[in-house]
Amino acid sequence: MSVVTNVILTCSLGEKRALEELNAFLADAGSFGALKSVREAANGGNKIIEANLLAGAFNALIVDEFLEWVGACAWNDPVTVRVFVKEQHESAFRERRRP
Repeated sequence: MSVVTNVILTCSLGEKRALEELNAFLADAGSFGALKSVREAANGGNKIIEANLLAGAFNALIVDEFLEWVGACAWNDPVTVRVFVKEQHESAFRERRRP
């Protein structure tokens, strides 16, 4: 049975190393795939959004474990990191923080 967890992560620009680290956690954990940047696609108006904006849909993701991985990354500006999660049975995203 599939249980999908939808994730949106935002952070400041210049976090390439930390984002690579986070995607390495996901890869090491199994067949999750990676968070993908949607920054270029988020170009409503006449500019590109001035932040990193990543999204992914994952099967059987343990959210608290994912949040621990986010917290373990070497962020340059950790106060800008925000994680929004929508579980399969939920109708809206909600911001989540490390437990």
